[in-house]
Amino acid sequence: MSKGKRADPGPGDVQAPDASTLSLPSPDVEPDEAGGAVAPPAESPPLAVDEGAEEPEARVLAEMESRLRRVSSAYQELQSEMSAFRERTERLQDERERHQRARVVTTVFEPMQNLRRSIEALSRMEVPAEVIQGFQLILEQFQAALKDLGLEEISTAGVPFDPGLHEALATVDVPMAGMDGMVVQVFDVGYRIGTHLVQPARVVIGRYREVADPPTPGEE
Repeated sequence: MSKGKRADPGPGDVQAPDASTLSLPSPDVEPDEAGGAVAPPAESPPLAVDEGAEEPEARVLAEMESRLRRVSSAYQELQSEMSAFRERTERLQDERERHQRARVVTTVFEPMQNLRRSIEALSRMEVPAEVIQGFQLILEQFQAALKDLGLEEISTAGVPFDPGLHEALATVDVPMAGMDGMVVQVFDVGYRIGTHLVQPARVVIGRYREVADPPTPGEE
């Protein structure tokens, strides 16, 4: 065998690997369990901040705030309606009670007035004082009971005539202009319960008439 030629390996010889054909793993590459090389993990690109991503959140928050305001407004409106309903109910109940009291007072008032007239007639007759006092006591009990129900007298003497409260029986001349149209005499006291007139006051009204000065002597 010549010195410059490499002999071919025989059947029993082990062929050494050619260095030119070997691929050595990179120092940065770790072998896997099977001995093969594993590629290094690729670096993730930096996350881009999407400025528009905050807009949907802002819209959702604004919508939630708008819903909250609507719910709060609806609740306040409901509370106002409930309060107004309670006030209307209380007013109707009060008005119903006033009408019921007025009905009771009106029913009992005329018999009481008849009793009063009877006492006045008895006082002009020769009747024992004890009998008159007994009737007077009954009359006072009636008056107290009706007063508890709201019956009250109508102020009359010295006040201007009010056709809604007074019944004019007559007019009389008065000496002063300030007494014109005023109640100067009361024949029967008036009564009312609240705004309900039970009996108008029967009165006499003053009327002022300006008297012309008499002519002086020598004047036609």
